Amino acid sequence: MKEKKVKKKFSTFILDFYNSHGRDFPWRQTKNPYKILLTEILLRRTTSIQVNSIYKEFFDQYPTIKSLSLAKKEDLETVIKCLGLSKQRSVQMIRLANVIMEQHGGVIPKSYDELIELPAVGMYTAGGFLCLAGGENVSMVDTNVVRVVSRYFNFKSTKTESWTDKKLWKFVKDLIPKGKCREFNLGIIDFANAICIPKKPRCDVCKLNNECYYFKNSKILGNNN
Repeated sequence: MKEKKVKKKFSTFILDFYNSHGRDFPWRQTKNPYKILLTEILLRRTTSIQVNSIYKEFFDQYPTIKSLSLAKKEDLETVIKCLGLSKQRSVQMIRLANVIMEQHGGVIPKSYDELIELPAVGMYTAGGFLCLAGGENVSMVDTNVVRVVSRYFNFKSTKTESWTDKKLWKFVKDLIPKGKCREFNLGIIDFANAICIPKKPRCDVCKLNNECYYFKNSKILGNNN
């Protein structure tokens, strides 16, 4: 019973945090499947601020899957250069667009099994697309979510790459309040960015610290790094 209450408190807090402190980015204001999918790829291994700086230019120049499939690699590299890995990203995105055009008639598939088969689409990107574009009750587990869940619940993954652990994905999915996948998933990401940061988390101002395994043990050990 206590575990159930702890989980409910966590989920309620994350929703409240998102409603009060959720960050405002243009890709969070659209329902366009193409923009949502490509933004998830652009956000990989970079920051939201960097993606925000090229978001308008990117979609002005490549407004559709078809236009991206016809893009010249060098031109695309120039647009996304500030994100890093521009050569790798440009090849991946053009290939992705071509596969969608050739194998799916220019329409992004809506099933997890089909999405995961697309170039440059992994578990997180597929989950993010299904949640943000399709409203499905799917978790989005990246390093931020791993950090928050492992600290708060003391979740121990047996995987070297914890974000690929299907048990963790299910654990997070079970935390999502019905019909609130978007707010919950984005809420954890924003909470991880503002409070539960990688080094020296701001436990002193965190309203979840009373039930947080990490905080309680940091106090015992006198360590909050």
